Amino acid sequence: VTGTLEDDDALAANVSDTTGTEIAGSYGTLTLNSDGSYSYVLDNSNAEVQGLDDGASLTDVFTYGITDADGDVSRTTLTITVTGSTDAAPVITGISGTDDNSVTEATGDTVTGSFTVAATAGIATVTIAGVDVDTPVDITNATEADPVVIEGSEGTLSVTGYDAGTGEVTYRYVEDGETEDHSGGDITDSFAVVVTDITDASTTDSLDIAIVDTVPTA
Repeated sequence: VTGTLEDDDALAANVSDTTGTEIAGSYGTLTLNSDGSYSYVLDNSNAEVQGLDDGASLTDVFTYGITDADGDVSRTTLTITVTGSTDAAPVITGISGTDDNSVTEATGDTVTGSFTVAATAGIATVTIAGVDVDTPVDITNATEADPVVIEGSEGTLSVTGYDAGTGEVTYRYVEDGETEDHSGGDITDSFAVVVTDITDASTTDSLDIAIVDTVPTA
């Protein structure tokens, strides 16, 4: 936001140079200029700012004084009102895409893939849980050299990367090499993916790996 400070014209004519003076507020930074103009940059990483919903607001109040060459001082306050806007829930895309996300049982087969996460408010955590559903693992530090490994019911999922800039998560799944009982129908190894933003809003989806039966059908 930009504007002009309310000041006495006679004083303003003799204000010493304050071009680019920055003042940190509670929710952003105010920059004052010698001509009485100002700009305010909101800190969108602030949790209180991101927590504002529609109809809610915060105020950032600055008290300032301008002294001219004669020593005259003008003091007043500038109030910046931050109006809330409800952020959309985090999203997970491409997790159930058209790519073949399957492996053949008893082969040690491998499949690789990726999906993307995003949050308007900013991502706080991305977790994935495997067979131990009560112990989700944060994967935001995963790399190809140092993957985050999560055990599933039919194999092992390795998260091989997370790009904070694009939100892309890459992974590799290796089937455990064991024969499965498909008499009850298709078998799927599922991993719960949860994305939480900095306001603590979250979205959950499932990364599913299909375990293909090797027994031929009649």
